[in-house]
Amino acid sequence: MELIAHLALHPNGVTGSQLKTAIWPDTIPSQDTFNVTVHRARSGLGISRDGTHHLPHAVTNGSSYSLGAHVTSDLARFTDLAARSRSAIDPVDEAKLLKQALELLRGQPFEGSQGYEWAYTEGIVVEAEALIADTAHRLAQLALASGDAALATWAAVKGLMAVPGSEPLYRDRMEAAHLNGDPAAVDRIVDELCRYVETLDPLDDLHPDTIELWHRIGRPGSRGAAG
Repeated sequence: MELIAHLALHPNGVTGSQLKTAIWPDTIPSQDTFNVTVHRARSGLGISRDGTHHLPHAVTNGSSYSLGAHVTSDLARFTDLAARSRSAIDPVDEAKLLKQALELLRGQPFEGSQGYEWAYTEGIVVEAEALIADTAHRLAQLALASGDAALATWAAVKGLMAVPGSEPLYRDRMEAAHLNGDPAAVDRIVDELCRYVETLDPLDDLHPDTIELWHRIGRPGSRGAAG
């Protein structure tokens, strides 16, 4: 599975040496181990409609390993939808594409997976998290501009599933609660964020934009409670 994931996230292909280094970072696999792993991946993916392997043999693929055109990933689909949304002229069409992208999210990238060090060292996870946060924030802002607090909340919560602690998304939730006329909910959201920040770094502080927004739309009597 890790080998397939690596190839899915390297659509231009990799050499056998690059693949070995990524999947076996702490050891050098024997050629038999490598061949068996590639064979299992090829067998698991099967044959495409045109009769070719979804994972072609390297000898027929320019001596590199890559997946066929019919194999993709949620991240690739997410990236495509996000890119298409940026080209949309109508905000309604943009919002639909952003929502389709966010519907693909099920949690943090590579959450619960063992291995996959390459996804972190190559910056794939960081880039994915940045794209997800930007996508969720954009949809939330579009929803807030149209007066749709429910959609704004949904977008922010979806984004936070993948990027916990993103303050722009917490601010989107705060603005959605304010749009609903619920300053108590604003305070609860700030408390939730503070608890998260404290688990990461007890010395860390909230962003000034978050504090300013809270002072502006939270309940006046509780503005010092979460500091």
